[in-house]
Amino acid sequence: MRQMQEAWKVMGPQAKELYVIQHIEEILAPVVSKVSKVGIDEVHVLDPGDGSALAAYAAARPQMVASVLASLADTTGVDIAAILSEGRARGKAGV
Repeated sequence: MRQMQEAWKVMGPQAKELYVIQHIEEILAPVVSKVSKVGIDEVHVLDPGDGSALAAYAAARPQMVASVLASLADTTGVDIAAILSEGRARGKAGV
């Protein structure tokens, strides 16, 4: 464990990103498992006339994933969404 801590210090701020990338499947497995257990047989969408009901329904699954990722961040301290956003921002900035 001490060697891992030392390696993380040497690698700097990218250490957490690298760890998440290397372990993304095992980190996200519980997320995928929870979301895939949600089943919907039939849906009736009642729209108030502005087209928002169908859009809200379509956004439900991504919102579930975001909620599970937020819970994962709260319990483990690993904020996957933030790590991926940081990497994307650095990529756009050419860093």
